[in-house]
Formats: sequence, C-alpha cells, structure tokens
Amino acid sequence: MNAKVFLNRYQNKYEEIKRTRAQIVALWSTLQTVNNDGMPKADGVSDRVGNIASELADIESQYDWQIDELELIRNEIVNVIERVPDSFQGTVLIRRYIGLESWKDISTQMFISESYARGKLHDKAIGAVQKILDERDLER
Repeated sequence: MNAKVFLNRYQNKYEEIKRTRAQIVALWSTLQTVNNDGMPKADGVSDRVGNIASELADIESQYDWQIDELELIRNEIVNVIERVPDSFQGTVLIRRYIGLESWKDISTQMFISESYARGKLHDKAIGAVQKILDERDLER
C-alpha cells in the first residue's frame, strides 16, 4: 500500500464521521420540529416521527461502528509510525496524520521551518513508512 494512502486513512475516516454526525444532528433537529400530537394514525398514513426515529437509530449505529473503525485505523497507523527509526520524523507524522495539524502549526511547535517540515523531513518520513509497509507486506 502507498504510504500516503495508508496515513490518510485516519483523516478520511474522521471526515466520514463528521458527515455522519452532521446527519444525526439534522435528524434530531427534524425530529424535534415534527408535529406529533400523539394521536393514532389511520392505516396508510405515514408515521413521520417513527420513520425519522428509525433512520436516526440506523445512522447512530453506523456512527458507533465508524468510531470503532477510526480507533482501529489510528492504532494501525501509530504502530507503523512508532517503527520509523527517526523519532523526529515520527513526531511530524503523528502530528500531521493523527493530530491533523497544519504544516504551519507543526513547524511552529517543532521550531523548524514550514518548508523543511513539509518538504525534506516529511519526504524522508514517508519513505521510512513506505519501507515499513513494504516489509510488512512481504511478511504476509
């Protein structure tokens, strides 16, 4: 697997979770505005509250599953990054791909130039991750 694709899996799953969370918030909002007088409905009349509640339950279940998957992805990425021989490179990768920090924030916190962080240092770190992934694939 390509190192950048491997590392970006966390951010991709995180963004997916944010979209699911937005769906949940929207459904809760809709549920609160639906006029429900509590009276039974005649056959053939749709139960809008019930339909929304059912959809909400499904999406909340999906959300829980996504959170679990995010944690698995995080652990897998961290385990690979911990094998990067240069801890400074590893720190850049953790901050960027797990902490989801900007290059500016990373360079400021690590007291290095942004161009060095996103250039040479990052490139070497990606190369180290690729080597680890290639070795791991050979072991399988």
